[in-house]
Amino acid sequence: MPTNTQTSPTAGIESSDKSSSSPRTTSNEDSWKSNRRTVENRTSSSSKSPYDHKTEKENANDLTLQSLEPIASTHSDRSSSASVSLTQSTSSQNISFKESALTWRSSLRRIVSVLNLAEREKTPSQKLQERKLREADMLLNRPAICRLPLKSMTSFCLSLSGCGFLGSYHFGAVSCMLKNGQHIISRLERVSGASAGSLVASLLLLKPDKIGLALEVLYALGDELNRLNFGALTPGYYLNERLIRIVDDFLPHDISPAQGRLYVSLTLRKERVNKLVCNFSSREHLIHCLMASCYIPMYSMGYGAQPPIIDGEEYIDGGYTNNLPDFEDIRTVTISPFSGNAEISPLDAERYFDWKMTVCNQTMNVNLQNIVRGAQALFPPSRAVLESYFEAGFKDAFNFLIKHDIVQRSSGTEV
Repeated sequence: MPTNTQTSPTAGIESSDKSSSSPRTTSNEDSWKSNRRTVENRTSSSSKSPYDHKTEKENANDLTLQSLEPIASTHSDRSSSASVSLTQSTSSQNISFKESALTWRSSLRRIVSVLNLAEREKTPSQKLQERKLREADMLLNRPAICRLPLKSMTSFCLSLSGCGFLGSYHFGAVSCMLKNGQHIISRLERVSGASAGSLVASLLLLKPDKIGLALEVLYALGDELNRLNFGALTPGYYLNERLIRIVDDFLPHDISPAQGRLYVSLTLRKERVNKLVCNFSSREHLIHCLMASCYIPMYSMGYGAQPPIIDGEEYIDGGYTNNLPDFEDIRTVTISPFSGNAEISPLDAERYFDWKMTVCNQTMNVNLQNIVRGAQALFPPSRAVLESYFEAGFKDAFNFLIKHDIVQRSSGTEV
């Protein structure tokens, strides 16, 4: 007979869980094992690994070495590529440096050509144009009478600048005038000068036949100063006293040819005003005027000496205020050993800049040659250099006569 059995819900659930859990666990383990066998079979069927017969430590070492090999190869590749790149960069830097140097040089040449600083050979037309411009500039600040042709002039004046021992240039120019410039000498009404120029001017009017002898005295005086340790500045040596004796030996007793014709440039010491003296009361008065025109403080008579006194006034070198006297009422031919606006003067080649400046009423070029000449005027060079100045003065004066077509010699002389 059937019996009714009652079961609680909880008990049913637990029993069902227990009954179902064991088969699931078994099935999972079986599937895991089967998968493992499959993996092992696949591994065994594949090629053997090089680590099969080695220990774990050896395998680890092999792995380390093999892992370092690509790193080492990569490093060597990088170092080789770095050395190649360094060589390439060095060569490229050298090339770029050479290119920059060439570019710099070409730019410098271009700048020089633009500024016209390169020395070039000038054509005859360019030289003629420069000469015309120089002559126009030379006559720009001079009296209007100086623009008239010399050949049409009936009276002349020679003006000799102050120049110290470079007076040999004046001797050369005057010698050329006496020999080849009779057109001027025969019409000469005045001769003016400052310092050494006044000494040559007085000889030209009073004793032209002694110009050669006076030139030799100038050379001897230069040799005398060159033998001294400090030249004219040597203690105990007084240049003005030597000049007084020299001038006294050359000037004649009759100075009437110099009256009203010889113009000596003087400077009043206190007022610093120029004065041109042309009338002389006596021969001694003329000598005092010539010595005053050559007097340079502290140079001619040493430190603390009193300047020459004429008519109660102290006078010093006329070159301080008027080194190249000029006149408005007569055609004046100016002569100077300094390159500038003097009509008879050295022609210096101005390579870069044609600068001029006016010093003591004389316009001169600003260049190294004039600086050297200024030093040589006070400290005489060798006799050979002084002789070259004489030749330069003769040549420049002759070129002046040719340019104005007034070359005229005494009768019976050859050109």
